Amino acid sequence: MRRSLARMAALAALALAATTATTAPVIADDSVPTPQPPAGITDGTASLAQLAQEATSQAPSQSTQAASNALDAAQAALSGDAPARGTSQDATQGADQAPDVSMALRDLALQLPNMSASDRRTAQAILARPTDGSSDPYGDGYTTNKRKRKCAGNFCVHWVTDTADAAKRAWAIKTLKTMNSVWHVEVGKMGYRHPVSDRILSGNNGGNGKFDVYLKDLGSAGYYGYCAAEFAKVKSGKTTRQGGGFCVLDNNFSKAEYGQRPVNSLKVTAAHEFFHAVQYAYDYTEDRWFMESTATWMEERYADGVNDNRQYLPSGSVKAPSTALDYFASGSSRPYGNWAWWEFLTHKFNNGIVKTTWNKAAGPSYSTKALKSTLSSKGGFVRNFASYNAANLTPKRTYPEGGSWPSANHGGWTLTGTSTGNNVTATLPHMSAASYVITPGDGVGNKKWRLKIKVDGPVAKTSPIAYVVVRMKNGAWKRSPMNLNAQGNGVKKVLFSGNAVSAVSVTLVNGSTRFKNCGQGTGSVEYSCDGTPVDNGKAFKLVTRAYKN
Repeated sequence: MRRSLARMAALAALALAATTATTAPVIADDSVPTPQPPAGITDGTASLAQLAQEATSQAPSQSTQAASNALDAAQAALSGDAPARGTSQDATQGADQAPDVSMALRDLALQLPNMSASDRRTAQAILARPTDGSSDPYGDGYTTNKRKRKCAGNFCVHWVTDTADAAKRAWAIKTLKTMNSVWHVEVGKMGYRHPVSDRILSGNNGGNGKFDVYLKDLGSAGYYGYCAAEFAKVKSGKTTRQGGGFCVLDNNFSKAEYGQRPVNSLKVTAAHEFFHAVQYAYDYTEDRWFMESTATWMEERYADGVNDNRQYLPSGSVKAPSTALDYFASGSSRPYGNWAWWEFLTHKFNNGIVKTTWNKAAGPSYSTKALKSTLSSKGGFVRNFASYNAANLTPKRTYPEGGSWPSANHGGWTLTGTSTGNNVTATLPHMSAASYVITPGDGVGNKKWRLKIKVDGPVAKTSPIAYVVVRMKNGAWKRSPMNLNAQGNGVKKVLFSGNAVSAVSVTLVNGSTRFKNCGQGTGSVEYSCDGTPVDNGKAFKLVTRAYKN
């Protein structure tokens, strides 16, 4: 369950209730109450604007800092002030980027109760559907009445026939067919929840209960599309964290703007952004790293041959393992690059591993807690995470398309008959790793040579582990976790004959998933439950020595 300070404050304001944060260094379930629905709504939907109005009889005189930040982020994301996801700059440089527009708008909607009257009006205009007209100061509204709508299957596509937003009918129909195809894969074949219907939503619901997709000129602002959270589901007189909304996609995905065939840009955008709408049906307030990494993973399920998501791998844990897996910061593409973690689990287990985690994250839970629960019967998070980081040293051996992936940053050294030892100390944040490759050199070819590996890590309650891979020259690599004792220490001896072994890799892992003060994150960097990681900055000492048995 989403627990950022911004979102907790918003939910608490909506519910007219205070929250008490835990101070113990343990993961705490979400205690933020859901907001009361507007009077008269017992089953159905209520817009997030309605919930904000219901919770605050009058807007505060001044927006909170979190609300102001959310408004600034949404304005920047929509105006194209910074490179957005999938621009040509990202593709060629692997650059960090502006916040995903879907997440920026979701955060903005949750901050409505904490905004001044003026800021709230601006935010509501930004959050409006394109068919709400030109009231949106950031160009999201259509400025012409020459509007068209085509409905089929589970969707309606809306477009206009003049102004810069104009789309051709053939492209609108192509978009409609693609969206229905995405639904068939994500909801039909893979079994995810379908988006919450807006059939009985008061106000502009697109004309019926089908999911609405609007076509706009987005390329000029540097982004592909977005799906906005607009309303929450009400059940038995209580507001749930199941939400719904609508999507906006580019009106032609011109190759000149996006750098690839229009249909390919459409496919990956439809798969990614529609999955945000699916996620909202589980919990529209979830952790952003979880939402973005799994949405980028979904691109591979629907549009495997496009490979647009490879551009983010250099920013993610495949290439940069020493940053926490759940790291999220506005302007960082790391969450997109971490789709590789879900790809690893998919190929190790099955496609359903992500859906299982989303099922567990719905309700009073959150991303990392749900992930731990999912893996508890599959070797546990720590061992799987260690195996993942060790595998990323040689992605070609692990992933079907790994030959085109970057490999993990790592250290290493060569041990010889005259220089038989070396050591290193690594300081690691939670949910991160550091790897070292030790190579046999001159004078250690005899089959009697062994490598003694000694690890001095943090205490066991912080979830340290090491993972060793002996790379045999005959191709039969030997992989094994190196369990550490209660003090975090361990020793392992492996074959090190240069005639039989090409190298030995040792991966040190801080597998801690402990957080405190969930919902009280105040910095620009956000982690699971928007809490404070308990076990950051843990030191590991690795000592290696070659010797004759």
